[in-house]
Amino acid sequence: MIWVVAFLPAPPVSAQPAEPKFDVVSIKPNRSGALSSSVNPSGSRFVARNQPIQTVILNAFDVRHYQLVGAPDWVKSEKYDVEAKSDAWAGVERSERSAFQKAMLRSLLAERCQFKAHEEERETALYELVVDKGGLKMQKSADDEPFSDRWGRGR
Repeated sequence: MIWVVAFLPAPPVSAQPAEPKFDVVSIKPNRSGALSSSVNPSGSRFVARNQPIQTVILNAFDVRHYQLVGAPDWVKSEKYDVEAKSDAWAGVERSERSAFQKAMLRSLLAERCQFKAHEEERETALYELVVDKGGLKMQKSADDEPFSDRWGRGR
């Protein structure tokens, strides 16, 4: 699936089905030049520090970066601090909390960024890892060899 993006004036709120909303939202450009960034979608709060708006979009629609098509360059390059809080969280069932927060993020994007998106299918490149006709050249490691998830210097 690919998500095509457009930033257009939103139709009147009364024409849209009501989605849950954050009570308090702050979106500020982050011009600190810091290399560190974070996203913390916990409970009734969503906090993103030094992140592009693309991060909020990916969280709101539960998609990967390659599925986002048609966004202006600033969506990926300009960094922002986003803080949002809601008291509506208290009555939400534990199993529904992730979907509830995603719905609140979609509302935030529509209201604050005039964000519009639609879903469509597109053909894209596909890569498949296959064994060469000469057979597999990798060697199985010894069972007593310790597992390591560290990469680099030939590992």
